[in-house]
Amino acid sequence: MRHKYSIFVLSTIIWTNTTYATEADAKHTFLALCDVWRIATQGQLPPFSVPQENENYKQILYYNISVADKAWHALLDTASPAGDWDAMSKTLKAADNKLNWADKWPKWRQQRQHTKPNSEPSSWAAKNKGALDEYSKARNRHSLRAIAERAEALQSQLMSEPADEKGKLADQINSALQKAMCGSEPTYAYDPATKKCKDSTAALTKHTTCGKTLNGKTIGMDIVCMCCDDTDAACGPTNSHTHACGDSANAKIEKTTSNCPEKGPVTDLTSELNVALSRVAALMSANVKKAGQTILGVSTTTTCTASDNDNCVDYHNYYSGTGHGLTSVPWVAQLLAAKAAYQKYNHELDRRAAIGQQLEALAAEANREYTRVHTAPSAAPQIDRDKNNALQAKEKESECTAIKQAENCIKNGNCKWESGEASEGNYCKLNTTAVQQQATQTGSGTGAASGGAGASAGCAKHGSNEEACLAEKKDDKPVCAFRTGKDNEPEKEKKMPKW
Repeated sequence: MRHKYSIFVLSTIIWTNTTYATEADAKHTFLALCDVWRIATQGQLPPFSVPQENENYKQILYYNISVADKAWHALLDTASPAGDWDAMSKTLKAADNKLNWADKWPKWRQQRQHTKPNSEPSSWAAKNKGALDEYSKARNRHSLRAIAERAEALQSQLMSEPADEKGKLADQINSALQKAMCGSEPTYAYDPATKKCKDSTAALTKHTTCGKTLNGKTIGMDIVCMCCDDTDAACGPTNSHTHACGDSANAKIEKTTSNCPEKGPVTDLTSELNVALSRVAALMSANVKKAGQTILGVSTTTTCTASDNDNCVDYHNYYSGTGHGLTSVPWVAQLLAAKAAYQKYNHELDRRAAIGQQLEALAAEANREYTRVHTAPSAAPQIDRDKNNALQAKEKESECTAIKQAENCIKNGNCKWESGEASEGNYCKLNTTAVQQQATQTGSGTGAASGGAGASAGCAKHGSNEEACLAEKKDDKPVCAFRTGKDNEPEKEKKMPKW
């Protein structure tokens, strides 16, 4: 009796060690691979679309264009077709002056039309009342131009697609996820037109199609190799084993992965991928007969191709030799590459949100400058005015020579651009005519800079402008004349108006 019991136990052990995989016994590893398949297919990003212009940015440009000088407004107000860039480029000698304004000019004209004062109470100008006097506008103009330049630099970053030294981040993410799905080789390559792996309905030969050297190349084929079974649906879903083996009616990868129950969207690729890969790692070698054999799924022996009823993929090569374990599995490496690019992409989104806040702060700063009122200085004695005008002219000349771009030079009313390449020398010069006119207007109290305050009376109001002095008449008779300084005056040789 004792011998009969021993024979029974031995036979039971032998039968247990030679049993084949049964229905749904590879379900857990199948579901783990389904989750990484979901991430690879659903985690891809849509094509980049250029965002709408930031509203704060637009408001800054409106402030800036509204305080431009009258000459600039007149150019922008020129009616079409003369005001269109094709014609205006000839008027401004754009080719000679290196004015690349083909894209900018229509935008400037639109901004001018949007901010141009009119009778409509709903207009921008009616809702955004700034400093009204010309002196304040002239003072505010410089600071608003500087704010607008900062805003343009920030806005250009918002309009460009997130990228790093390797290229566009969305492309890097999508490419890595597609290679995880379908591999890097032509055999099962991802097709952008169908958004699927290259596939077939032909029956597979497990020991060749699912050999150890081919395992780990693609998530799609690893799922197929795990589920293909001559006997039962080891992965769980009905007929999943025949779909995986090839039934001449259904494409193997497409049909087998369609049995995956998890098809939800990816909301956070980084965290979801961490969980999914941890799940795969935990299941590694959980159902393996031989210690040290790194197999995912259920094996009847120590490989995944000894029987057509094996339901596993063999990753042992990636865990031995020069391999580094799970991270050496090709589709895992691709998922990790996608994760790295995704983290950069998210960082870029955070940075752009911060840029939006910077533009909001700049818009508030621009509003303060736009509404700032400056008190015009009182007219100084003629001698002081002449010295002051000379000093201002020197400062303006330095301001002009510091400008290296024709666009900024022409926008500055005190400067003029002489044709030539900036590399050959300085081509932004002081516009002496404009500066003299400003000095005359300031001295007479009639110009924009004086704001009408503190004008001198009588002939003295003409200052050193002899032409204006001699032109003043009453009843067609000259009123003023120029005289030479007397011995007791500080500048004896200087000509000045006399009453």
